[in-house]
Amino acid sequence: MHPMQRYPLYDVDNYQDKSVAILAIGSEILDGRVQDTNSQFIATELSKLGIKLKRVMTCDDVLEEIVSSISFLAAESPYLILSGGLGPTTDDLTREAVAHWSNQPLIQLESSVTRLQELYAKRQRTLDPSNLKQALFPQTAAIIPNDIGTAEGFSIQAHRTQIFAVPGVPKELKPMFQQTILPVIQEQCQATPIARRSFRIFGLPESQVGSIIKGLNLSPDLFVSYRASFPEIHIVIKGKNPSAVDAAITLAKDAVGREYVFIEDAELGLPDAVGELLLRQPRTIAVAESCTGGMLGSLLTRLPGSSKFFLGGFITYANERKCSDLGVALETIKAYGAVSEQCAQEMAAGARAKTGADIALAITGVAGPDGGTPEKPVGTFYLGIATRDQCIAEKCFFLSDRAAIRTFAAYRALDAIRRIVATDKA
Repeated sequence: MHPMQRYPLYDVDNYQDKSVAILAIGSEILDGRVQDTNSQFIATELSKLGIKLKRVMTCDDVLEEIVSSISFLAAESPYLILSGGLGPTTDDLTREAVAHWSNQPLIQLESSVTRLQELYAKRQRTLDPSNLKQALFPQTAAIIPNDIGTAEGFSIQAHRTQIFAVPGVPKELKPMFQQTILPVIQEQCQATPIARRSFRIFGLPESQVGSIIKGLNLSPDLFVSYRASFPEIHIVIKGKNPSAVDAAITLAKDAVGREYVFIEDAELGLPDAVGELLLRQPRTIAVAESCTGGMLGSLLTRLPGSSKFFLGGFITYANERKCSDLGVALETIKAYGAVSEQCAQEMAAGARAKTGADIALAITGVAGPDGGTPEKPVGTFYLGIATRDQCIAEKCFFLSDRAAIRTFAAYRALDAIRRIVATDKA
């Protein structure tokens, strides 16, 4: 350990609450090379159990900064989770920082040395002497097993704070946290799981959704949160009383409009919801795309098993391809334009005729930044829908940049499929 100043210990005799803090260590997070998904994962797991996350911090791979960050967070929370910095290289300084903060020496554990030797032999690799750094731990540390990687974690209690240090590799951190750390915190905090219900919608702006749910005057014991994940809106209602949460989620969905609710699983988006619906209620799909350039087809084939419902698609960006590949009449384009109700209908009808699909969707529009007119400004698109019973087109408008317009158009088509299949109109 290189020389450094001693940091004063905060007065942590009395904590205001049994909360958890997280310190994500690594220059790769600060300079944007890596996203801190570990803290997000830990926060989600804690939230499920009603355990408060007090603060999340990130610091560089600098010994002084790690120690000062630990000291600061330990003043606020009785539990501190450190991620990263347990590797064998010179910039891996977590174990040194914890030892310094707790005023303990680092000692080598022979059991950890043996583990490393056996692990490297099993992988038919040579154990470099630098790896023995991973067998060093603060003197009073308890080992947190790592069944995947070389770096074991450790736990240490000092200055009224319990520190858990784990590797920053997500596939290693997640099982170590779930199997060892979370049960300890849950037991000591006597945490009661929080009831959590959610749903996702498409087709309404976040502000309008918020106003609708606010007007319900739900119990102050319930917590409502919103997240705009363009072009979807996610709504979560949490509380200690499961019955109250269930009742509130039902009220919220009815108030927003069931036709806008596409799923009640917080982990799945509209493409997944549509794919699962098509697998449960079999319909075959074909697409014809102009301004979206294959995006709709890509979204439909994202789910494993999509070959059971997706027959194929046509990317007819040029007008001549609309005519030759889909049978759109040249007279239609001359009379109404490629971005028109008539063209969208003929594109959808052509895709259905060519493939024999139950449902064909067509998208043609002006994604910009150029090409708009007073009658058809940038953001205008037409959605053609062809089924066994009808062939129609809908005019849509979404004012934004090119990327967002294309994404919204593709999602608007997905939602049309969802509504058709859900109401058995195919």
